[in-house]
Amino acid sequence: MNICLNTNNALRYPIHLLAFAATLLATAWATPAAAEMVTFASFTAPTTESFRFVNNGSATSGFSLSNSPANVTFNFSQGQPNGYGPSNTPIASRLSFSALVSGFGFEGSGVTIQTLQNISISFIAVNPVDGKTNLLSVSGATGRVLGITGGGTFSLSVDTGLGDTLNYSSDFLLFPNSAERELTIGFTGSQPSFRLAGASGSSYLRSLSAGGNGNFAADPRPNSTIVPETTSAVLMASGSMLLGLALLRRLKYSVAH
Repeated sequence: MNICLNTNNALRYPIHLLAFAATLLATAWATPAAAEMVTFASFTAPTTESFRFVNNGSATSGFSLSNSPANVTFNFSQGQPNGYGPSNTPIASRLSFSALVSGFGFEGSGVTIQTLQNISISFIAVNPVDGKTNLLSVSGATGRVLGITGGGTFSLSVDTGLGDTLNYSSDFLLFPNSAERELTIGFTGSQPSFRLAGASGSSYLRSLSAGGNGNFAADPRPNSTIVPETTSAVLMASGSMLLGLALLRRLKYSVAH
């Protein structure tokens, strides 16, 4: 049996959804993914008002960027070859981002939640590697933003473990047979504060701007498409051969003596 709680204007909102939102809120800010998930990439937006939500009173309300594309710092978080250096090497990139509302938002128990659809994110490298520029492109059919009502922080989450559809593509990574995928973007410095524009169940999130950074995870870990440079491969092979010869000489010396 659904227990419902009365909100302003006598609107009713299922409390099991509020519990779901509270659970998500408690975990959204954790940087590591679940134990079986691997966070393979992340980004940081340098300005405090990079993201904006525009409420135009219709179903075309949604998120975009204050300036598109936005200059952000992107990182590959794992050790697979990426052409830019070791893992977590800052990569200058241009971010594109958009998402539309999917129905009205709800508020209750101190939490605001706005469901989203048609979520699109892409990171294009400023400096190509072998002509490759697509660091990561993301498309999500459904997702949500949620946070403490009236607070300055909130998060966007898309998680296939919650029934969302989430697709990744990249010139630098392959995602074979992903059992689960997840993205989380944490927003900070919301101006004005995070809440709906009107009554719960009959209004969208109010217009606001915020800074943000995010993580992208998958299970299993994606594979690299980058082949080590020929020079590096030759050096590695030469090093292995020299090590083998040294061990062989040591073995012969031990037998002779």
